Amino acid sequence: MELLFGTNVREYGQYVGRLAGFELDPTSHKVQKVIFSSDGELGNHATMRPFESVLVESGDIEIRPYTPGDQARQAGAVLLGHAARIFRNGRDIGRLSGLDIEIASGNLEGVIGRRSWWTKRFRVAASGLDLSVPGEVRAPATQPRAA
Repeated sequence: MELLFGTNVREYGQYVGRLAGFELDPTSHKVQKVIFSSDGELGNHATMRPFESVLVESGDIEIRPYTPGDQARQAGAVLLGHAARIFRNGRDIGRLSGLDIEIASGNLEGVIGRRSWWTKRFRVAASGLDLSVPGEVRAPATQPRAA
């Protein structure tokens, strides 16, 4: 399921903001929390909820109340927002515009990016992604297609 930044978020049936980011486990690339705010930006006004409480509906994200989840905070968790850049072969190929997540387990299946606001979105598979540099998603090099 594609979860794009700026998607409307509802809690208890009321609009609470827009999707602003995700918190991931750095080793397993599993989404731990979703982050949303009134303006869709990360900051001290943003709110986090466990990923287990997320219910994706058509065009909206619904936060379910009282969802049991593992509340243990992972040291060194990776924070991804729309300001993160995507690199391949050392070249900037665009900005992060969302994540492709397996809803049942929260595993990252891929990242969705966009070169600029008027270009189409692209997807990079999660296998081999390097999230060790803050603010950057490094994709593995592709094989050359020379004739």
